[in-house]
Amino acid sequence: MVEVKEIDSILEISSGDEIAVLGGLMESRNTIENTKIPVAGDIPFLGNLLFTAQSEVKEVVELVIIMKATILERGKPLDVADQRLVDKYTNDPRPLV
Repeated sequence: MVEVKEIDSILEISSGDEIAVLGGLMESRNTIENTKIPVAGDIPFLGNLLFTAQSEVKEVVELVIIMKATILERGKPLDVADQRLVDKYTNDPRPLV
């Protein structure tokens, strides 16, 4: 499974600004894992008591978006990668909120 998280931002920075933190997201996940010894864990009553284990796993995931700014001057030609980015975000059909 691929998780996609997205952030849209408009910010004003000066030429020479090196780093801007756009946002962050914390997510907490709790899962319960059951393990057993094959065959022995399936024995009624004793299998559950002696040959199975249950553990709870707590996981905290933090996503922080950090950007290094590069100021592009109007009228100067862009390389192919920069032009793709400009086209992608200037032609984005989603409304700005």
